[in-house]
Parts: sequence; C-alpha cells; structure tokens
Amino acid sequence: MGTLIKRKLHLLQSRVNCSKLVQFADGENDLALHEGGLAYTLRMAVSVEMHNTGGPELQRDVVAIIEHVLSDRPGDWRVLIVGSQANDRWEMKIFGPKAFERSYTLEGAAGEHDPQRIATLVARMVPGRKP
Repeated sequence: MGTLIKRKLHLLQSRVNCSKLVQFADGENDLALHEGGLAYTLRMAVSVEMHNTGGPELQRDVVAIIEHVLSDRPGDWRVLIVGSQANDRWEMKIFGPKAFERSYTLEGAAGEHDPQRIATLVARMVPGRKP
C-alpha cells in the first residue's frame, strides 16, 4: 500500500477512533474500513481550482459539476482551469491516478465555458467509471 494511502488511512483512523481496523486498497486509492461488522468504502478527493474564469456563481457551477463527474472515478483527481485576461480561452488541466494528465483549451466563443459543456468534455477525457 502506498505511503499516501497509509497517511490518509492513519488520519482517518484517528478521526473515527477505530480500535480494530482492517485496511486494503481497492483499485488505485479506495480505502475500505471494517469494524464490528460494519464496512465503509471511502473514495479519495476531487479538487478543482479556477483562476480568472468569470464570476463566483459560474465558478461554483463549474466546480460542482466537475466534482460530480469525477466523484465515481477511483483515485485522487485534480482539475485546474486558468483563464486568460488577453482572450476568452481557459486552459483546463486534469491530473489523476497512475500519472494521468490531460490538457484542453476551452474556447468561450465556441460555448465551452458553459458548465454542462465542460462536464461533457471532462467525462470524455477521463477513464471510465469503476464498475
């Protein structure tokens, strides 16, 4: 089990005060906890950052929909969207497990700043859902 997973598991164990904890990695970074007949499966984080990309309401919508799209994918995901002050292009970078990395330029004139359109693009760019 990787060091990052062990560190997160230790922090989690501290928070839930499990006296007997069985741990294993399921896929890339999923954790399963078992105590007293109860089982919990925990997914790792989805992080979205946006800079110079419109108003707070648009940013909230984009962050929420990207988190939704990536929530059922295994492992840690990070999405960075940076807008340009010189034009209406946003650079989107997606980082994921197993050294996954993709980039895409979102063109405002082509309607690619719309949250639903971004969700469709992200879903197409990342590996499929875990069965």
